[in-house]
Amino acid sequence: STSHDRALAAGRGGDERCASEQLLMQLRPAQLSTAAPLAAEAACHTAVEGESGCYEHVDWARRLGIYSNPHWYPGLSMTSSFVDFQAWMHSRGDHGCPKPCPTMAQPSTAAPLAPAAACHTAVEGEESKCFGHADWAMRFGIYSHPDWYPGLSVTSSFVDFQAWLHSKGELGCPKPCPIEVVTPSAPVEVSSTPQPDQGSSTTVLSPAASDSRFATVSQTTALIQVGGEVRFYVIGTSNVAWQTWPDQLHAMLRDLGYVVPSQAYTLTNLVHPSSGPICDNAKEFAGLETPRIGKVGWASWGFAYDSKEDCTPAEFEGQPEIGQHGFRQIAGHRVSCINSWACNPAGQGKGTLVSPSAVAEDVKAADVVLLSNWINDSKQRWSQFKCYKSETVDFVDTTDITVVNLRRLIQAIHSKNPETIVLIMALYPDSSGPFVIESSLALTAEINEKVRTRVNEPNTFFVDYTVPVGQDVFQTKHPGHLNCRGDKVMATRVLEVMFDAGVLARSLALPKGDDSARCLAETACEAMVDKSFARDLLLVMSTPKAFASPTGQGRNETPWLTFAGMAG
Repeated sequence: STSHDRALAAGRGGDERCASEQLLMQLRPAQLSTAAPLAAEAACHTAVEGESGCYEHVDWARRLGIYSNPHWYPGLSMTSSFVDFQAWMHSRGDHGCPKPCPTMAQPSTAAPLAPAAACHTAVEGEESKCFGHADWAMRFGIYSHPDWYPGLSVTSSFVDFQAWLHSKGELGCPKPCPIEVVTPSAPVEVSSTPQPDQGSSTTVLSPAASDSRFATVSQTTALIQVGGEVRFYVIGTSNVAWQTWPDQLHAMLRDLGYVVPSQAYTLTNLVHPSSGPICDNAKEFAGLETPRIGKVGWASWGFAYDSKEDCTPAEFEGQPEIGQHGFRQIAGHRVSCINSWACNPAGQGKGTLVSPSAVAEDVKAADVVLLSNWINDSKQRWSQFKCYKSETVDFVDTTDITVVNLRRLIQAIHSKNPETIVLIMALYPDSSGPFVIESSLALTAEINEKVRTRVNEPNTFFVDYTVPVGQDVFQTKHPGHLNCRGDKVMATRVLEVMFDAGVLARSLALPKGDDSARCLAETACEAMVDKSFARDLLLVMSTPKAFASPTGQGRNETPWLTFAGMAG
């Protein structure tokens, strides 16, 4: 199936350029064969790739099904092994799966705490090669060669990988120390703002039932209860094609106990970023498919019109060599009908527009639609305003164009399903290298406020957020786009808005007020991890590595090379 093919690509399409063949061979000791049975061969058989039936079903369930539909697999989890899944299918008589052969017992991080002298978790910079090999295996090896690591998965922790290497006597890796999980000692009741037309609600701070790594807030009345389905759909430009915030959001929803089901969408062109940094917590969402429309270089008008019949041919100002192309009137301005960066006809690609009627049909069963498709409206100064027929449109005045186009798309969506929640993602400030240009903050805030107050459509909410000044929050791979740390800020703010709007029954217990501002201003946020907030705003959902590198900016490689050609 298409889903199965994508699952295979996501699981094995890692960027192998990140390691030499010598390192690959070092991480694949000759004696680590999964073919040696521990029981009589005649009584068991573990399915292998290339065999028909069983292997593909087990592999799909382990890599995709358990994430999108965990309730289908009672007794299994995201960390269950291939053998666990095959044994489960065998017990049900599914897909002709034979009884699998047992594997060697894997080290458990749940073992009682050992004396400090008996364990040591490798850290970066040590003379031993253990850290580098365990880190590489966790970030790259498990994606490109999962068969090298029986019993481990893309959700296994650094400690799991070190323990596995230690059990094999490889690379001098010592026995790692178990992870001590910080959770609130008891639920703490805090105040909650009653939601309109829903009555009062009680908010309780407690560990999430599905994951005790972080604290949560809950409310008794909400549209989507814990365990329910959250069908969300993302529409944007390069900020969804080259950023991970939709994927971060997907992983957070899953770990909060919601189900994000696979949907048969027709317009989405990506399920992972087509290009972008590798995040410290990439393993949290690498196995997830998050459908999105990501049209690099487009602006809001590319998603607001069903045809180009209202476009009047005209010559680009000062560029007769380009020829005549269509312009339409939007909010008193002539706006190009070409959808590409700088409205260059050569950059249109295959799709010349995304029809709002088609979007409305595609998302009619969605619970939430996130719009991040207007970000380039105010950035046309970088292309000499060619999209505005060389009219120098004031930055704030571009919101007149934005509001018209957003309303057209939102109204189309609500014409099919008035109950769909629409979230408009805010514009983030300009950057210089990895840092915010502080002088752009006031203008960015003014633009966001204009859009927030003027769209004024039902069941529509604006997702504003604070990007920390003086911190490494922008990519170097794609300048002007938030990195993994910035993406976490966006994703957690989406959760907060959905909770405050009464959409979600459970969300993360995020820092508020002075705590939030202090955390955003910190390079390292370990101090913010206390009894009230088991994980702070910037470390939410991170791997143990994030505590060593708490900013979690990510690196410039992309692990989804299979999807690199799918950008719009």
